[in-house]
Amino acid sequence: MDFFFLGDVAFAHDVIVEESNTEKKIFLNHMTHLTIHGILHLLGYDHEIPAEAETMENLEILILSHFNIRNPYT
Repeated sequence: MDFFFLGDVAFAHDVIVEESNTEKKIFLNHMTHLTIHGILHLLGYDHEIPAEAETMENLEILILSHFNIRNPYT
């Protein structure tokens, strides 16, 4: 089996804790969302253009729903 490197995803634990508290989100749910968001970036998705942002956000919402995590954008 062949493997290839896509890149790195880095997290700042203290920032994620602060965001979770400020936004009243469950830490693990927020961390899962950020992980999915970072992986989608590695796969080439972006959110600079509104149409691309909508595509990326919809994918995030769909993937998160498989983990029973509600839409983080509402």
